[in-house]
Amino acid sequence: MLSNNVEPTPSGGYRMQQGIRQVALLLVLVLVATCSNAPEYESVAVDESDSLFVTDEGRQEEEGPVPTPATEKAEPGETPVQEDTRIVALVDRIFSELSKARGFKVNRPIAKAFVKRKEIEIRALRLNDAVNPPEKLDSKRKLMFKLGLIPQDYDLAEFLRKAALLTTISVYDPQTKVLYIADSLAEEKEEAILSSLVPNLAYAFQDQHFGVSFKNAWVEGNQDATGARVAVITGDALAAVFYYRLGASNFSRVEARDIRRFFRFLLEEQMADDTPPALMEMGLFSGIVGFSFMQFYLKWNGWENAARLYSDLPLSTEQIMHPERYTGLRDDPTEVQEQTPPDILSPSWKRIYSNTLGEFVLYLHLKEFIGKQQAKWGAQGWDGDRAELFENPDGKLTLVLRSVWDSEKEANQFSQAYAKLIHQRYPGAQLVPWSGSTPSGEKTLQWVSENNRILLRLNGSLVEIIEGEGI
Repeated sequence: MLSNNVEPTPSGGYRMQQGIRQVALLLVLVLVATCSNAPEYESVAVDESDSLFVTDEGRQEEEGPVPTPATEKAEPGETPVQEDTRIVALVDRIFSELSKARGFKVNRPIAKAFVKRKEIEIRALRLNDAVNPPEKLDSKRKLMFKLGLIPQDYDLAEFLRKAALLTTISVYDPQTKVLYIADSLAEEKEEAILSSLVPNLAYAFQDQHFGVSFKNAWVEGNQDATGARVAVITGDALAAVFYYRLGASNFSRVEARDIRRFFRFLLEEQMADDTPPALMEMGLFSGIVGFSFMQFYLKWNGWENAARLYSDLPLSTEQIMHPERYTGLRDDPTEVQEQTPPDILSPSWKRIYSNTLGEFVLYLHLKEFIGKQQAKWGAQGWDGDRAELFENPDGKLTLVLRSVWDSEKEANQFSQAYAKLIHQRYPGAQLVPWSGSTPSGEKTLQWVSENNRILLRLNGSLVEIIEGEGI
């Protein structure tokens, strides 16, 4: 229950559970959604007229009193609920403290709407339907199966629906700019109230000052860039939870490996026993690796320089996994364009999916078959890729993966790792001579199994893989 004087006190693992749970479960929904050609991307920009930036001369103070808190009415079809003045005051106080800690003033109070918990669940399902339209979800499911990340008959739609319903105490909607609060929130334990509100208010802060949210994080046709943006958004929100609940002195001592264990525990507690490990890893990535990235960034730049990060967001999951490739000698990805279907495919094959996978998803793909260490070795040095999935009238699938690497050595490492994957995934596959044409300098390997044919072409720092059934 909410007391009249709620104070954010330094706390241990138990008091952090609800906040981390809120972030962790949301990540499952958002990270899996990045595998699709998601909603149209809106450019991210920092509006300096809407922010109070910290200068070298020191922090600028807030000018004048904070405006009166705004409370929204329920939308048509929603049941109006009496607002809880204690929750309203708490929301405004937390948002003010989060803003002040970063050297920003509160430009406007966060609008709030108190609704029935069931109506928050409906909003969560609407969000799920928006980022996972059925016509795109099926091709996403087929790609994930082709990569070996989920079983062929796995019900991805039902998984996403269940994940969407797991965070329904409060939710910030960047489209309406409203924090929706369940009428039952005040009945929760004190730590659950704080830990539900803090990450959502961190998202509201990002939206108000930087114009960044899950709504505009999607980059059309590039799930890797999308994953990088989502990692910053969620890693920052998780950092805010720890910073607010533990204080500045304890925040720097938080270790990602401890958070990872706790995250995994919470996800395993909530997810079904048959949840594929790759989906668990996707749920962990932005929270854990995103948090580690933010810790690295904040160590050298501080909270007050977050505006610089949000005006020039990382472009790849490689930069999130290896933050020195963003903050130091920058290693931006190379764009790999769609090409005409390979000659090995007849005209009956139709392209149903095209996207950039990135280092993280390629690592997951390798890890499913050759283990963690070999996958890390094979995926390092990634510089860009384009994955295209083709389907024929019989429902057979062919993956065409073109990738570019930082050096010939690392392209060769990926090729070796992929050859190991082939032997593990297709135990009966035989290496047979390639009789087709081969450009100068290119090395082509061909494997044939009972129903599959795999081509691996290596030419300098370029690698092309064609892996299909019935070709």
